[in-house]
Amino acid sequence: MSTSYNLPSRAAQEFERARHRYVDFAEEVGRILEDALTAAEIKYQAIESRAKAVDSFDAKCKKVNQTGTPKYADPMTEITDLAGARIITYTLGDVERVCAFLEKHFDVREKKDIGEERLDLGQFGYQSIHYLCRLNSKRLELPEFSRFGGMICEIQVRTVLQHVWAQIEHGVQYKASSALPKSIKRKFTSLAGLLEIGDREFLAIENEFERLKDVVRSDFEADLTREAFGNSSASGVALPEGSLDEVLRVRDLVADGRYPEAIAAYDAKIAEQPKSVTLFMGRAKAKFLSGDVAGAEMDIKEAERLQPNNRAVLDLRERIVEGNIATEASSISASQANELTNLGHDALSLGDGELAYLRYSDALDAGASRPFSIFNRAMACVLARDLAGASNLLSGLQIRPGTPMEINILALRAVIGRLSGDGSEQFAIEALQQAVRIKGDFSLQLSPLSKLQAGLSAKYGSRELGRSLDDIFNLFDMAQCTSAPEQESRL
Repeated sequence: MSTSYNLPSRAAQEFERARHRYVDFAEEVGRILEDALTAAEIKYQAIESRAKAVDSFDAKCKKVNQTGTPKYADPMTEITDLAGARIITYTLGDVERVCAFLEKHFDVREKKDIGEERLDLGQFGYQSIHYLCRLNSKRLELPEFSRFGGMICEIQVRTVLQHVWAQIEHGVQYKASSALPKSIKRKFTSLAGLLEIGDREFLAIENEFERLKDVVRSDFEADLTREAFGNSSASGVALPEGSLDEVLRVRDLVADGRYPEAIAAYDAKIAEQPKSVTLFMGRAKAKFLSGDVAGAEMDIKEAERLQPNNRAVLDLRERIVEGNIATEASSISASQANELTNLGHDALSLGDGELAYLRYSDALDAGASRPFSIFNRAMACVLARDLAGASNLLSGLQIRPGTPMEINILALRAVIGRLSGDGSEQFAIEALQQAVRIKGDFSLQLSPLSKLQAGLSAKYGSRELGRSLDDIFNLFDMAQCTSAPEQESRL
């Protein structure tokens, strides 16, 4: 083997004899990462793996401290990048997801955020997350991995922009026979700052697009439920002449992320009803969620051709094509939005879940609070025995610990679990008990859940279904009640 060192160190000769194990180990780590990240649907641009070159190892062995003593007394154990892998992602969000994956599925011995360490030293430039990892114990129990026990792999995680900077900086440094001039170093530092801004902007774009998709998906599911409950004129998205089961099937496909199947359902209906604006709007949303933005825009254009002044079509264009989450869906005043919410509460208390859902949806269109309108619609779905719809709605709500909304959501999840009969309510009940104890001042009578309790009683009376939920609602007796104005202000 040719090398740039005429007299390789004894450690380098030892490493050369053992290097094949590190080649195998690095290749295996790379394969594990490719398979696992793909299965977990974590995006990456490339995964590289390699064993350290002998001449590079030898050069590292020969490094000395300021005192002139060798930097590594035992290079084979102290040099930790003998096997290495690098994961290059698209955005900082992808970096976070990859890091979370590594920390869960590998035995992490050390983690370094090189960018943060440099910043602490008043420096700026190279950015990357470095891990020293071993295969976890479960993997090492398998015969094909047992030979890698005790071996460490350095895994680097960085974005494409960080990688480009590092590669160019390394190439220039490699060509220089000594340290770079200060003026060139300053330019590299400035460029690193610009690229960090670029990374943060890409992350902001990713987050904004995900938020837009979440809003579209949530509204799509909700409007399909509204359609199923009888409001075919308002939603503009469902299968207008389809059966209740067909509409709910499409909604469940959307909730499960099975967009190609939802699109196929719309394709079949459009073949039957080629002039239906509602069908083209529904398919546009399904295509947008599937990633086919161009296809969605084509369906919106067809809907506009069929009905040029349709306000719902124009709002959909504003949202999907222009990317504006807030659209001019309604000009109804806030007082009217509150009135619609109260009408929903009245319908819920009387046991009419379908009508309550429609009124809550109208209230949201009128500008009512989105999180509370979603929760109200979930209660309406429960009363209508649409448990899948209720679960889908709750999954889109963020729980903030220590708030009344946390208690509301946990209680409704417990109710859904009890009614579904799958035993899933136990975890929600335990979490609810703890949340009520911590809050200490939650009053059921001041919560919209009291409307659901009244509705269940009105619809089912003293039958077993109503009685089976009493223990869940009785959990609120543990809490101390506050005055009505104070409780209402926090809901």
